[in-house]
Amino acid sequence: PALAPEGFRQNAAPPSVRAERVGEPLAPALDTLPPQQRLVFEERYYHETPYAELAERLGRTPGGLKANYHHAARKVTDYLRAHADLVTSAT
Repeated sequence: PALAPEGFRQNAAPPSVRAERVGEPLAPALDTLPPQQRLVFEERYYHETPYAELAERLGRTPGGLKANYHHAARKVTDYLRAHADLVTSAT
């Protein structure tokens, strides 16, 4: 399963519900990501797409996608920490 950014409980709800609940607070954080990292993060976090399937679709290696996800999750976490006042007011 996908790793959730720090502070988020993984699999607390089905992906579609999770996306609806956290989509608004995460949207500004996701906007800061490079396109490849954002794509991988969204596929893994919201849709729980396996790395192997994503790698095949994108013509990338699973290891490279794992690195993309790791960096994206770190950036999202850092953004959420830096903008905690915005995130808590949106929920």
